[in-house]
Amino acid sequence: MRQVFFEATTLAFEPHRRVVRIARWANCSRKYEEAVYRTLNTGNTWEMLRSPLEIGIYEIVDTRSHALRAASSRGLLKSEDTGLSLVPVPGALSWGNVSAICKHPTQREQFFASRYGMIFRTRDGGVSWTPFLPANQCIQPIQALVVVARSPDWLFALIQNRGVYRITIAED
Repeated sequence: MRQVFFEATTLAFEPHRRVVRIARWANCSRKYEEAVYRTLNTGNTWEMLRSPLEIGIYEIVDTRSHALRAASSRGLLKSEDTGLSLVPVPGALSWGNVSAICKHPTQREQFFASRYGMIFRTRDGGVSWTPFLPANQCIQPIQALVVVARSPDWLFALIQNRGVYRITIAED
């Protein structure tokens, strides 16, 4: 095992391209660099795609259309050019601190994202986002969201100093 980055904040794998991406990492001297990197050779070498970033990127996911979506300190961002440019996604998540995003493992067009403790869902690959939980069920700011392939009916939310919450994904 070989450590290639210290304290990376996000890691995304694009299986169709065999590309791994990271954002915000600390090098050996613990100097933080906000940038998006990729590797095409399983981590032997890394290419900087975008730097410096004036924003914090918390999570990156790949979409079915081979585009990227990024949860960031300036809203939900998208990239149609493998991370070279990042632009806001229009709609409910175009502003504010979007702290987490995840895609559903079996329903390829379904994603979840959080902003200020409220969880949103899209079923159309990110074109439109709607609140997933009623406003009275909003919780503390969320650090991570995940839907596990073996439990596709549950959304798990990691909340700092509060633990992990399990939320039922009901089909309408």
